[in-house]
Amino acid sequence: LDKLLAVPANLKNILLGHVANGTYFLSGLLPGDLPTLDGGSNKIAVGNGKTHVPYYKNKIQQALMLDLLTAVTVDGAKINLEADMLANNGVIHIIDRVLL
Repeated sequence: LDKLLAVPANLKNILLGHVANGTYFLSGLLPGDLPTLDGGSNKIAVGNGKTHVPYYKNKIQQALMLDLLTAVTVDGAKINLEADMLANNGVIHIIDRVLL
């Protein structure tokens, strides 16, 4: 952490690599590359990497469908399947590690 704080531009790039332009709910994520604000992209994999979670207005159906999947990942980091946290400027997803 001290090394990152010593060079703010590096920390900024790491943080921007965690942010995509737009609003992406978990139910709408598709396998493939998602462009990030650092100019790169993150690879999204859903379930076996070939399926996506259909959108259900009924949250119970949505939760059941999510339970059937093994994982939703972004560059190999698992996304918490329990919540789409709404923010003023989009949706926040909790992942299990820092993307480098």
